[in-house]
Amino acid sequence: MSENILLSTPQTPLLSVDDVKKWYPVRQSMFASLIQPDKRFVKAIDGVSIQLKKQEIIGLVGESGSGKSTLGELVTLLQTPTEGTITFDGADISSLHGDALKQFRKRVQVIFQDPYATLNQRFTIYRTVVEPLIIHGVRDKGERTRRVKLALTRSGLKPEDDLLNAYPHNLSGGQRQRVSIARAIVLEPDLVVADEPVSMLDVSVRSGILNLLAELRDTIGLTIIFISHDLSTVQNLCDRIAVMYLGRIVEIGPVKQVIERAFHPYTRALLEAVPLVDPDVKRERTNIDSEPPSAIDLPPGCRFSSRCPFVTPECLIAEPELVEMAPGHYVRCIHPRHEPIWY
Repeated sequence: MSENILLSTPQTPLLSVDDVKKWYPVRQSMFASLIQPDKRFVKAIDGVSIQLKKQEIIGLVGESGSGKSTLGELVTLLQTPTEGTITFDGADISSLHGDALKQFRKRVQVIFQDPYATLNQRFTIYRTVVEPLIIHGVRDKGERTRRVKLALTRSGLKPEDDLLNAYPHNLSGGQRQRVSIARAIVLEPDLVVADEPVSMLDVSVRSGILNLLAELRDTIGLTIIFISHDLSTVQNLCDRIAVMYLGRIVEIGPVKQVIERAFHPYTRALLEAVPLVDPDVKRERTNIDSEPPSAIDLPPGCRFSSRCPFVTPECLIAEPELVEMAPGHYVRCIHPRHEPIWY
């Protein structure tokens, strides 16, 4: 059953993901295939439905292996879904190719995690930022230069000759990530997927990048999917939060509601892992086992049952559906927690 009816937003969505799956077949030896002839799959994304309205910033959070980055790659068509439908601005994009795919890429861009590895060290900053314009057929050199300088300015950099002719190794980590952002917005896209864009930066420069993303939403109408493992980062930027675990959304809602009144034990554990400002303040923690189960051999019933401290036999019978606990706030748990989290 599609859950988009539950997760829809009041406005017409820019992006709609409907019951999308991404399964990777597991290679087996000939001997293993004789013992277990049924095909096995890594279920990286296993039935995700979500909608995103224009100029919204939504945070995808979860541990490594939760599927958040894979979902970002599906949305940007860096990968294709095994099942399900992805609709962008009213059109199904699942089978785009050729010129249609190229036009889609103009409207959907990516900011990658590592500002050190994603910039070609042999390209000047100008060459790096102008490349998307060249690929998409902007031939006028004056127009290309104007748009490069505008993108750099919007990204908080001064587009002077010293910068345009510099190389990535001449810049700090924060400046490199701003160049990556400039490259992503130079085509003036509608949607940007930011995959852990501040996780490799010094704490002192993270807030500047987060403020920049919020400013771009307000000034150029950008819609952003912000992927992170850090709830403390997401809460200061996003309008909504979607918490992912083993390929599924286990909780989603407005950022203030999820942060202040998380219902799922997994969400609460992520929140409780955020350090407190006052080191003398103590709080109870939701103790969970350290390692999640394999995405190949999922536990019966609720996927979190093997780590949940509140598990009951009922949890092992069937996987729960997303249930609305408050306006726009949904949780996939038959024993949601109602105790407040103290900060």
